[in-house]
Amino acid sequence: MSSIFTTTLVKAGLDHYFDNFMAFGIDSLQSLTLLTMQDYGVVGVSSMEDRKRLFQLIQASCFQHCMGRY
Repeated sequence: MSSIFTTTLVKAGLDHYFDNFMAFGIDSLQSLTLLTMQDYGVVGVSSMEDRKRLFQLIQASCFQHCMGRY
């Protein structure tokens, strides 16, 4: 388990999806960034507010990765 991944999910208010992400092999911020909006429902993210948070988290993670802060 990646503590950075877990901590980031907690800060984003998405930690209740941790088990769902693990079940689909999403165990790091890098693997999370591979999700598309179409995947959100597949991994169990159904709330529109949570989908918005997830989208924002992925965008921020992609930006940090591109800036070399990952």
